[in-house]
Amino acid sequence: MATELERIAAKARLDASLRFTSLAHHITPQLLRKHLDKMHGNTASGVDQQTKVEAKATIGEWGPEILDAMHRCGYKAPAVRRVQIPKPGKSEKRPIGIPTVSDRALQGAVSEVLSTIYEQDLRTGFFSPAHMVVAPNEVPTKRSASCSTRSPAVKSTGYLSAT
Repeated sequence: MATELERIAAKARLDASLRFTSLAHHITPQLLRKHLDKMHGNTASGVDQQTKVEAKATIGEWGPEILDAMHRCGYKAPAVRRVQIPKPGKSEKRPIGIPTVSDRALQGAVSEVLSTIYEQDLRTGFFSPAHMVVAPNEVPTKRSASCSTRSPAVKSTGYLSAT
C-alpha cells in the first residue's frame, strides 16, 4: 500500500495542476485495518456500541460493505453519538459527537490518501499567499477527487450546498 501512495505523491509533486479524478480504489481493506489498528485500545464506541476489539473481529463483515458503499459514492456516515463532557475549570458541560469505530477507521484511511496528495502542495509552496487569491466562483484548489457529479448536495461550483 505504501508504494501506491508513494506513486500518488510522486505524481502530485511533479505536476501541481494534476487533477486526481478517482482515489476510491486506493482505500483498501488493508488501509482500513491499518487505521483500525492505530486507534487507542480504549477508544469510545459510537451509536452502534461496537468496540475496537469487536470491530477488528468483524472487519470481514462490515469492511467490504463500507468500502463498496464508498466506492459507489453511496456511503452515508452513521449517526454520531452525542455526549456531554465537562468544560475544563467550569461546572458547565459541552457536547461532543462520537462517530462509530468503523467510520473513524474509514475517515483515517481517506485522510491518509488525501494527505499524501496535499502534502506535496504544501512542500512545493502551492498554498503560498500568491496562490490563495481566488476569483469569485472559483474553487480555491487545483486538485479534485470526489463524487460531486453524482451528489445532488453539491452544486456545479463544487461546494456543498447548505440545504
